[in-house]
Amino acid sequence: MIVFAEQAAQSPESRVVLAEGRAALTSLNIEGARRAAIASALRNAVEKTLGVYISGQTLTKDYTLLRDQVLTRSEGHAVLNEVIRVEQLPQEIRVIVRATVSLRPLTNQVRALGLARSWRVQTLNPTLEKALTEAGFTVEEDEKKADLTVTVAPRFTTLAQIPLQTAVGPMTMYTVRGEVTVRARRGLEVVTARVQTETARHINLETARQQAVDDALEKLAPLLTEDLLVLPSRLTQPVQLVVTGVASAEAAQTLCDRLGALPGVLKALKRSWSGSSATFELEVPTETTLASPLKALGLTVLSESKTQIAARNQAVPKRVLKK
Repeated sequence: MIVFAEQAAQSPESRVVLAEGRAALTSLNIEGARRAAIASALRNAVEKTLGVYISGQTLTKDYTLLRDQVLTRSEGHAVLNEVIRVEQLPQEIRVIVRATVSLRPLTNQVRALGLARSWRVQTLNPTLEKALTEAGFTVEEDEKKADLTVTVAPRFTTLAQIPLQTAVGPMTMYTVRGEVTVRARRGLEVVTARVQTETARHINLETARQQAVDDALEKLAPLLTEDLLVLPSRLTQPVQLVVTGVASAEAAQTLCDRLGALPGVLKALKRSWSGSSATFELEVPTETTLASPLKALGLTVLSESKTQIAARNQAVPKRVLKK
């Protein structure tokens, strides 16, 4: 499952995450434990990404069993970018890594196991409807029943008008450039947008415009379906975390790295540190409760709402090893 590399390229089909891994020092030297901890972190990176692609029902029922099915079949999903931190605890090594998880093979396996959410999509365009249906989406006529709404917005520029003399009389040959934008929305959020430009010619202006749109949509349809296939099934939300008892800006950054590696956190950003108080912004799946994961970091949650958490740091700093 694990591929090592110095750098991993960013792409629309990948996700960069922080993940934590641990390995026992028993029967292993420090370097061996370090490698084992990195391998564990990369598996955790895949699992962390998996959580936003499976259906909500799976999360509450057979997540552990189905998660193991995905992880045991995932090869080449996680690419190591950087080892951010290595800590030696009394009986184990703990690492935090930055890794790139490839979404295409992961989501393919999720769908193959029947775990993915089947998006219901509403569109009025026959070309897109055909492509979406063939890709396994459910196409709804009623926008209220759909999870996603796909719209088509064309813009036209007439490039040339050439007079013609024909057997039936004078005509004009129109050359038209059509710029077509396809957008998919989930509520008010635009989850993907694609643009394609095509040129068409015809003696009827409207026919030339329609041909340009049709040609553009033939190219846009597979791109749209690919974008939606890697669309997370769970919405995320920002949560502000304020932690007191943080001794320094360096300690705040270390805590930020560890926050970003938690299973329930997709992204962590340190906003500020002043005195002994640090403010972080976390991106988490909606309806996520962070009290237990934060406790594992030595934080005591004082108050928690959907958008704000206040906590106190009681963690004891550990000896940090050089990478």
